[in-house]
Amino acid sequence: DLNISETLRKAGNKFVSGIIDWDTTNISNQDVKVLGNGNRYSIENYLLDPLLIGALLLREKIITKEELNLNTNETYIDFKNFNKERLQFIADYIITKVETVVNPTVSTNRTVKLINGIEINLPLWYLHHQGHTLEEQILKVFPQLNAIKKGKEEVLKIEILNKVADDITEVLSIDILEILQAVQ
Repeated sequence: DLNISETLRKAGNKFVSGIIDWDTTNISNQDVKVLGNGNRYSIENYLLDPLLIGALLLREKIITKEELNLNTNETYIDFKNFNKERLQFIADYIITKVETVVNPTVSTNRTVKLINGIEINLPLWYLHHQGHTLEEQILKVFPQLNAIKKGKEEVLKIEILNKVADDITEVLSIDILEILQAVQ
């Protein structure tokens, strides 16, 4: 909540900062920082990043290595060592699947920088799609993920964090690192 951070800072606590979603309108100030500041709609758009979705789908054997052009000895953990072209292929694979249910009207891409310094292109419609709706669309394309979600709002995102993001932090958006540095 914005007011909590602002109230604590005005009371003299300089060690408290808030982080909020962009949600198309929020702006950072001294007390509260906006995650991505216009790059992605919300935290969900970071957690549902096509590279993380690809990693989870591969880890859970919902898609095959062949579908992502992986060699037989490679796993999702190898994503952190992949070059730009291989990461772009994985992102494009997931985006193309999700695109079939979203039917976007905008085809503009945005370059996103990963923690490892590699830049890939993701469609603006994916980055700016309302987070909860984006998750619903992903679940329509990959209904097997419902077994992980188990009907609970936060479960799929927590599983992404616990099962794949922790193993391949190098391919997370640089925005996540920058927001954590900004509130230190």
